[in-house]
Amino acid sequence: MRVIDCDQHLYEYRTMWADHIDPGARQDALAIVDDELGYPWLQWRDRRLQLADVQQPGDTAALGRWRRRQRAGEPPEYRYDEALPEEYWWPRVRRDHLGALGVDEAVLFPNFGLLWERSLSADLPALTANMAAWNRWCRAVVSDGGGRLHPVGHLTLRDPEWLRDQLRDLEGAGVRLAVVGWPREQ
Repeated sequence: MRVIDCDQHLYEYRTMWADHIDPGARQDALAIVDDELGYPWLQWRDRRLQLADVQQPGDTAALGRWRRRQRAGEPPEYRYDEALPEEYWWPRVRRDHLGALGVDEAVLFPNFGLLWERSLSADLPALTANMAAWNRWCRAVVSDGGGRLHPVGHLTLRDPEWLRDQLRDLEGAGVRLAVVGWPREQ
């Protein structure tokens, strides 16, 4: 019997969107940028969208401590890039770690995907460019996953031609799953 974990997340590394976005849309790429104290923010252009908080595995109280330190104007106890083991960031390492988790395969959602979608909803080209960047990264996840990692594409229904192209590209990459957020009323 194969055990498939259907709700894992793959954390986006700081430059994932810029690394995979169409070159013509680079100015619209999301990024994870530290503030003056060292707290990471999911940022679009010069606008902070949300704190990109992560917790160390097994330490759920860390987020509370982290937020208290931030409100008090103190630097974080740990940095975004150092908070989690490599299997949270890199597909090959995740694939090799599945056995330690007691699973054979895993479905991988974008970690911050649905959290920024609403913030970019008024700018459809920026929204679709960043979704497409994640979807391009999914190609590497499938390739590096050796049939054991199943990334979830990120789509919107607001641009039918873009959607058709993304579905074709995702299918060609071996991505069989997708998430579609509910758009904010325009």
